[in-house]
Amino acid sequence: MTLRDHQPDILFQGDALRRGLHRARGEAAFLSRNIALELVAMAAAGDPARRGAGRAWILGAQARRRKALADAAAYRRLIAERAQLATVVSSLERGGQRRWGI
Repeated sequence: MTLRDHQPDILFQGDALRRGLHRARGEAAFLSRNIALELVAMAAAGDPARRGAGRAWILGAQARRRKALADAAAYRRLIAERAQLATVVSSLERGGQRRWGI
């Protein structure tokens, strides 16, 4: 098995990582919009119980948003590592071809 045989796996994993990154970014954006809407609804509510429930929901949504942003950052790091690995594989293949006349 050569290095080239492993390259499609690296590329496939990169596609999966990019999909995960887009999903995490989308979730963070969705939560940001919903937090803003909840803040407006909470400000308009005259009922203290409603405001308390709104605050609790916002705190939970902010925690989920922070997790989604952390996931997006982790996906970005993994994508960069995969790109580096693909570059190294390509470089090794070119070097091996020159060195061994393949």
